[in-house]
Amino acid sequence: MNSGTQFGKLQKAVFVGMFSPLVRVLPRVCARSAGRAAWLAPLIAAPAAALYLALCCLLLRCDSGGEGLAESIKHTFGAVFGRLILAAFFAFQVFYAGYILRNSAERLISTTYPDSSVWMFAVPLAAVCAAAASGRLAVLTRSAEVFHMILIGTLLVITVFSLGGVKSENLLPVSVADAPGVLEASAFTADMMSIAAYSLFLAGETEPGRRDALSAALRQLFTGALACALIVITAGSLGAAVTARAQQPFFIAVRDMSILNVFERIEAAVMALWIIADFTLISLVLMISAELLRALLGLRGRRLLALPCSAGALTAALLAAPNAFELWGVTVSVIPKVNAALTFLLLPGVLLSRAAALRIKKAKKSKKGY
Repeated sequence: MNSGTQFGKLQKAVFVGMFSPLVRVLPRVCARSAGRAAWLAPLIAAPAAALYLALCCLLLRCDSGGEGLAESIKHTFGAVFGRLILAAFFAFQVFYAGYILRNSAERLISTTYPDSSVWMFAVPLAAVCAAAASGRLAVLTRSAEVFHMILIGTLLVITVFSLGGVKSENLLPVSVADAPGVLEASAFTADMMSIAAYSLFLAGETEPGRRDALSAALRQLFTGALACALIVITAGSLGAAVTARAQQPFFIAVRDMSILNVFERIEAAVMALWIIADFTLISLVLMISAELLRALLGLRGRRLLALPCSAGALTAALLAAPNAFELWGVTVSVIPKVNAALTFLLLPGVLLSRAAALRIKKAKKSKKGY
């Protein structure tokens, strides 16, 4: 079902949502693995992530229109095995939405409201995102276009006025001895950026275009540049050792920054960007979950299915970990491994099998016509 939005706008919404995990997780992990060379990790990972997503888009043949990816998985692999594949993607999407909910609540508790409970923030955010996910994709992507301009403008200002606090000795020199750590950090970064591939499940609701693959690839490169800037600001200001240990290093790095000695409290703007990114990403993940559940149940519409998906995500948010420390363990151990298995193994296999099945079907039709 085409919702009237372009695939490039969907990728723009993904970019807005990706700001949240990038700023929350990446500086810490990359600084821990690569030290002062952490800023190189996104520059290495971005081209690989861009190529991967472009190939996935080409395999999906977004410009051909027609059947969505979730529905075609059942037709390609059969009712039983196809539903098992959909169930694997669905379970992770619901858990990931809950994981983002929990992280959003924990971040507000650790930075602004230390005596609050997770419920206070997770429940309202889940309700708002469920309402957004129950609507049309075009509405969310139009909102994301506005959020995109706000995000880019704010980050440009923060980057320019934070450069004065960046110390070159925290980023340089870089030597060959840093290569293993940089490669480890690059693998983690590429894994995180591959989350954009799940948006292909919503490609059936977008207008097909010739440059969909190129648009997705360029957006990944832009995401890599953003990630590099975030690490330069954070590790360059605090140092790799502090960045690796701090719970919210980017927040600490910009907390005392002022603009021309006129505008202060920049952390308030960062918190607003975080909430916007969380809202966008959770809403998108809930839409994907609802689309997968629709295909699993064989229903026609997905909008009302966002409500049970949101309830499942809220349950996952409350059960994901007993505290913020254990939640960080989920961040660096569970999420990357499960996501890598789905995006780098299962999803390419599905897309290759689907493309082969469509080619065989087309060849058979050509023979019959001949």
